[in-house]
Amino acid sequence: MRRVIGRIIATVVVLAAAAFLALQLFRFSLPEYQTETAELYSASEETAVQGLLIREEQLIAYPADPDAAYEYLVDDGVRVAKGGKIATVYRSQEDLSRRLEVTRLTSKIENLERVVGESAESVVEIASIEQDINSLILSVHGALDENRGDRVSALEDELHLAINKKKAIMGGSDELLAEIAALTAERDRIQSTIQSAETALYAPEAGYFVKTTDGYETQLLPDEVENLTVERLTQLMDMQVTPTDEYAGKVVTDYQWFFACVLTDEQCQGLTQGQKVSLRFPFLIDESIPATLDILREEHEGNLAVFSSYYVLNEINLLRSQTVQIVRDDHQGLKVNSSALRVVDGESGVFTLSGSVIEFKPVNILYAKDNYVIVEWDQNQKGGLKLYDEVIVKGKDLYDGKVIN
Repeated sequence: MRRVIGRIIATVVVLAAAAFLALQLFRFSLPEYQTETAELYSASEETAVQGLLIREEQLIAYPADPDAAYEYLVDDGVRVAKGGKIATVYRSQEDLSRRLEVTRLTSKIENLERVVGESAESVVEIASIEQDINSLILSVHGALDENRGDRVSALEDELHLAINKKKAIMGGSDELLAEIAALTAERDRIQSTIQSAETALYAPEAGYFVKTTDGYETQLLPDEVENLTVERLTQLMDMQVTPTDEYAGKVVTDYQWFFACVLTDEQCQGLTQGQKVSLRFPFLIDESIPATLDILREEHEGNLAVFSSYYVLNEINLLRSQTVQIVRDDHQGLKVNSSALRVVDGESGVFTLSGSVIEFKPVNILYAKDNYVIVEWDQNQKGGLKLYDEVIVKGKDLYDGKVIN
């Protein structure tokens, strides 16, 4: 019996010693100091608001003929000169369709003539052309899968050109010449059926052309911005404005544009009239537009804010009612964990670990969030925090110059 009790006591002593040893090993295995690397970071305060864009716009009226059809010669956002031709006008849709067909046939004839001319001097291997044909076939299928109708048409033209080039090199020039003759005859026949000479639409002023109108062009003018009220802006934003059939488009005649919105008291915090800010639109992922807060006026119904900018971007000329992010106080510097901040002799800073030496480095806090701060990064500051410094976020008995094992 005594022997059994002795064994039990011995076992308990061994287990206790093992547990104590494991605890000590665990304690010594823990790092005495935890660090995080100081890295470049940027942060900003943003406010999302709904508002209206205001521009100086000149409407382009349609000609009196209600049956007229139009072929636009200028894309949206392209700058046009005063009096510049923006569209060709045909008496009817049938005439326009015939004109477009004539243009298509002319382009096809010119491509075939070029293929026949190049084939006489070509030394291109058939294998190379066949590789191009196979690649274009795959591209056409890919565009079809993506529902890219505009891309399909262009790729098919390239494919037909490559096939004809192969045919010409392999001795099929006579066949292509016959096709050119047939297409020319068809083009001339269609040309003869166009009943009237076309006229044109011209830009009334110099500026950026936009094909579409939205009905706000006569409702909201830049000259009215100074007298704009929260009540009037709210009415405009709630108004069901629809474009009419009277206009063929418009010209944005001034570089300057405005964005008007209504802000709550909380959204106004940190904003002052004349302040420089940035505006971010949903379609601009990594780009901010510089703007100035021209008007910030408190009214009974809310706070009227009007921003102005001279930043020219094609997409902006197409927008009216839009949700915009107002970006203010954009801070850039070194990101530091808030737990790393210390105050030594009345000066804010952090402790860094360089090798086995602990150093105290003063910091100038630019921006503070819940669990981190952004501090100023001055590459020329002697003794200041540097990029990629190891900042101590956890540790005891810290002081400048301490050497650790």
